[in-house]
Amino acid sequence: MPEESHELVPQIQGPAEPFIHEKQLTIRDLYHILLKRKWIPIVCLVAIVAIAAIASMKATPMYKATAQIEIEKESMNLLSFKDVVTVDTAEDYYNTQYKILKSRSLAESVAGKLRANGSPNDRNLTRDAVLRMTKVEPVKNSRLVDIVAESPFPEQAARVANTLAQSYIEQDLNKKVESISAGSEKLSEELNKAKTRLYESEKKFTQYKERNNIVSLNEKQNLVLEELSNLNTAAAAARTELLRKEARYNQLKVLSLEQLRHEEEVVNSVQIQSLRKLELEAIKNVDTLAKRYGEKHPKMITAKSELAKIQEAIDEQILKVADEVKNSYAMRKTQEDQLVKAVEKKKKDVMEFTKRVNLYESLSRDVEANNKIYDEILSRTHETDISQRTEESHVRIVDKADVAKTPFKPRTKRNLLLAVIGGLIVGCGGALFIEHLNDKVESPEDVEGFLAKPFLGAVPVMSDHTYDGVEERGRIAYLSPESTTSEAYKTLLAGIHYSPSANGIKTIVVTSAGPGEGKTTTLANLGISAAQNGRKVLLVDTDIRKPQIHRIFGLSKDVGITDYLVGEAGLEHVVQETEIPNLSVIARGASSPNPSGLISSDRMKEFTKLIRDKYDLVFFDSPPCTLTADSLILGNLADAVVGVAQSGRFSRKMVGRAMDLLDGVNANVLGIVLNEVKERDHRYYYYYYGYSYYYHYGYGKDGEQKHHRGKSHRHKSKRAREHKHSASTPVS
Repeated sequence: MPEESHELVPQIQGPAEPFIHEKQLTIRDLYHILLKRKWIPIVCLVAIVAIAAIASMKATPMYKATAQIEIEKESMNLLSFKDVVTVDTAEDYYNTQYKILKSRSLAESVAGKLRANGSPNDRNLTRDAVLRMTKVEPVKNSRLVDIVAESPFPEQAARVANTLAQSYIEQDLNKKVESISAGSEKLSEELNKAKTRLYESEKKFTQYKERNNIVSLNEKQNLVLEELSNLNTAAAAARTELLRKEARYNQLKVLSLEQLRHEEEVVNSVQIQSLRKLELEAIKNVDTLAKRYGEKHPKMITAKSELAKIQEAIDEQILKVADEVKNSYAMRKTQEDQLVKAVEKKKKDVMEFTKRVNLYESLSRDVEANNKIYDEILSRTHETDISQRTEESHVRIVDKADVAKTPFKPRTKRNLLLAVIGGLIVGCGGALFIEHLNDKVESPEDVEGFLAKPFLGAVPVMSDHTYDGVEERGRIAYLSPESTTSEAYKTLLAGIHYSPSANGIKTIVVTSAGPGEGKTTTLANLGISAAQNGRKVLLVDTDIRKPQIHRIFGLSKDVGITDYLVGEAGLEHVVQETEIPNLSVIARGASSPNPSGLISSDRMKEFTKLIRDKYDLVFFDSPPCTLTADSLILGNLADAVVGVAQSGRFSRKMVGRAMDLLDGVNANVLGIVLNEVKERDHRYYYYYYGYSYYYHYGYGKDGEQKHHRGKSHRHKSKRAREHKHSASTPVS
């Protein structure tokens, strides 16, 4: 098989979907999202502010003038008979006046007057222009109304507002005079008709009282109605109680004896409570005798007999309680029937009496209504005669409109302020929305929140182009030990050391979800960092298809792990020393057509046991676990697995799938390393990791180790559990 190819993994299946947690954003998370995508808010802010500024500068200055009038509600003048019985409410009246102020006829009158004045700006003024220029704004909780006019010319705005107010007053006064004149004659006709109706109604009422010898019906009517009301109240109460009794009886009659024991009437029965106390004493006595004598002992038999008698008495009493409910229902039914009959009889009496009362009251109301109408029309007739001589408008001008000195729009400062606020809202919302659409693994929260795995640390992008090659990047911890990247690998090694599952671990598999995520570079620098700490470290290249470790350290790949696994070389022949003290390497060796078969062989198991005794720490470089079975097999053999994910390269679903595959073979996954973190994010990740290292992995404010309070893993490998208490050398 060619060295550059990977075989797919059909034989080991994990869960279909990764275990995903809902991510709860904190204020700190929002801050870092906005910081990461800061150009979106900045561009939106600048663009919207620029648009607002340009629009404000190009807008035509507008001036506003306001005339204020007071509208008094008119007293009712009976100009027709309809006015007697139809009276508008205050709300309807004022809404009508507001509509009149915005009417086309009034606007036409204003436009004509202003055109006649000869002002240059008013010569072409039209009705529609006046309607567009003016607004009617009622003053809340008052009878005042503001007439507002807007125009590019301050003098024109004042003229329009004042002319509209004056024209409205003139129109209102003309309408009143015309209405009074037209209504005066109508009132006279209505007065004669009202007088005739009053005479006829009085005559009928008098004749009815004489025929029936009626003086007063009020006292007798009140007595009859009171008797009927009392009977109805009693019948309703009896019916309600009957329904309650019936419902309760229907509930109890379908219950078994055992179910009746728990009903309210049974539980509250004094007799049953007394019997149950005796039952408890009898049960206690039986229990005591059962411990002292056998089942067939005379005392035991007597005690059980007494208990049975008490229980039988309880059952009889329960049935009596149920019968009492039935008897109570029957008694209530009889009472209710009697009351219903009494109510029906009384209703017939009331109906007969009511007929007489209704006719009497109807005639009385006719007389009263006709008399009231006659008096009202007579009064309004006199008022109309006076109004024709002294009528005044109910509208007056409170304040005339003054000529504005400054335009009211465009309001540049307000527009710019709103643009700033809107730009920030749109920009921040856009940044959060784009972040929401992003499903790549980029942050510690993605690792711990979505993938449910510990975050071990972050390695930043190497900004020094001196180390662009694979060989230099893989030895950055050795070539530049004081660099930020080298410090990141040291921090990562410490994160692995203080992982809750790291006790007694010597063999670690380094893998990733997909190719090109930097697992080999991470493994090499971890090995260098551990060797610099004085540990004896071995790096094993088990990525048989694409070996890289020999290139990093300038070693030969001709003899390596494949030669050992097929039995062609011993351990001492495949181990190569590097220029770095305490660091040894086993290269790939000869290529193999069946890498997975070699990794899963018994000789590989013997190899992992053998190197545990010879080295303090062993790192296995394995291929991506979503492409081959090698990583999954090694994950089961080794003490632990460290996942490497390049920041922003693969989706959470893909990385989560890789973790689920490892969990499916019971691999002890210590956590995930974020690689190639961009400059804009790595300081945040360092802060996050420092917090996580200090608290999440068990250290309090005083530096003393405490119990782990981090996330629990879904699976632990068998080998990690086996070595947790037996091994003595921790990862360093």
